[in-house]
Amino acid sequence: MTNIKRIKFFIKGLNSIFNQKLRNKSFQYYSDQYWNDLPKIQNYINQSTTDNPDVTWIEDILTRFKEYLPFENVLIVGCGNGWLERQLYDLGIGKNFNAFDISDSHLKLAKKLVENRSINYFKDDINNLKNLTLKNYDAIFNVGVLHHVFRLSKTIWELNKTLKKNGLMFNFEYVGPSYNQYSNEHVKIIKQINNSLPSRFKTIIPVRPKLINFKNGDPSEAVNADLLLSTISRFFDTVYERKINGGIAYPILWNNTDEFKKTDLDAQKITDFLITKDKEFTRDRKIPSLFLYSVVMPKSYSMIPNKEFLPL
Repeated sequence: MTNIKRIKFFIKGLNSIFNQKLRNKSFQYYSDQYWNDLPKIQNYINQSTTDNPDVTWIEDILTRFKEYLPFENVLIVGCGNGWLERQLYDLGIGKNFNAFDISDSHLKLAKKLVENRSINYFKDDINNLKNLTLKNYDAIFNVGVLHHVFRLSKTIWELNKTLKKNGLMFNFEYVGPSYNQYSNEHVKIIKQINNSLPSRFKTIIPVRPKLINFKNGDPSEAVNADLLLSTISRFFDTVYERKINGGIAYPILWNNTDEFKKTDLDAQKITDFLITKDKEFTRDRKIPSLFLYSVVMPKSYSMIPNKEFLPL
C-alpha cells in the first residue's frame, strides 16, 4: 500500500469514527437532560397540570380523583426502571400493579427495586401487545410511551379493552409534531428567542432535529405524536385535560440545562423569560403546545366511530 493510499485509508477511518460519534451525540439530547430537571420548569408544569406550582399531577390524583382511590388493579405501560409504580404505590394511589417493558435490563432493575410492594413485572411490546387481560384494570398510566407507537390505533384500542368500564387512563405525553419537525414559523420564533439570550444560555443544538437523527437513534421517537390526541379521542372520553405548552422552553433546554441550573440571578431571570415567552406564544396560538396531561375513560364499543375499521 502506498503512503497516499495509507493516508486516504486512515482519513476514511477517522471520518467513519467521527460520523458514528456524531450520530450518537446527535440523538443524546433525547435522553440526557430534560427541561423539567429545572425546579422553575417543574413548577411551571405543575401549575399547568394542577393549578398549583407545588403539586405534581401525580400528587393531584389524591384529591382530584379521590373517589376512585385506591385503584385495585393498575397497569403501567413502558415502566422503565419502575419509578412511577413505586411512587403510585407509596402514595396509596393503587393497591396492585402490573407493569411491563420491552427492555430486559429495565425489568431487571425494576424488580431489584420493588422491595415489598405489590408490583408484578412482565415483558411486552407496546407496539405489539400480547399479554394484557380484557377488562382487568381500574387504571392505566402512560408517561411518555404512546408517542413511540407505530400502530397507534391498534395499541390504544387494546388499552381501551384492558380497562374496566369506568376505569381511567392517565397520560402525560408529548403531542407535538411527529419527529419534532416543527413548522418553519415555529422554528423561526424559537431561533429569534434563542438569539436574544445571553451567550451562556443559548442552545447550540438544532431546534428542529434532522430526520436522519431518528433513523440512527430511535426510529420510534415521536413517530406518530401528531396523531396521538385524535386517536385517543376515538377510543376514550376525556375526563380531565391540560396543555403543558413547551413550544419555546423545551427546544431551547434540550441538553442545555447546565447554565440554567446555577443559582445566580441571571439564570433565574432567563428561565422566567423562557417560561413567559412559552406562555405568550402558545396562548396566542403562534406555536403548538408540545405536551399534554389528560385523564380519559374508555368509550363503549357502540360509541367508537368507524367500528368497521377497528384494528385487529
